[in-house]
Amino acid sequence: STPALEEQIAVHMSYFRPIKATAELSPRVVDPRIHPTQLRVAVALPGDLDVADIDCTTLTLIDIDGARLDCPVSCTQTCEISDVHGNGRNDLSVWLPSDRMARAAVDLGARGGDQLELTIRGELTDGRFFQGTDTVTIADVPLDLIDIE
Repeated sequence: STPALEEQIAVHMSYFRPIKATAELSPRVVDPRIHPTQLRVAVALPGDLDVADIDCTTLTLIDIDGARLDCPVSCTQTCEISDVHGNGRNDLSVWLPSDRMARAAVDLGARGGDQLELTIRGELTDGRFFQGTDTVTIADVPLDLIDIE
């Protein structure tokens, strides 16, 4: 087989078996009523993959606690590459709107005080998919009183 065909197969396979990335969310407790209104998502890739090869426009919250979202929540398209963890490897940071994340979680039945597992998915510039998962806790507040867009 040709190298081009092998690359196409790798891209297609990664859709169903995405590259396992690390996603670290901060702050750890999200209160949709207060700032910061964005969750920082710091993505690290395994092995010799470079976060500079991530297409920032593709980073999206696709899944909360194992439930696929009907309307995935896009991260901001502003990217920042830095060594967030101080481990000598670059991370790519994007920001996830916490109000939209909370709205999606509430639509799935989440309540204030719940810990949620968020799955962030994206694509490399060569078309391969990756995803990472981390947990945050929604502040123990009555979410029905919050004006979430």
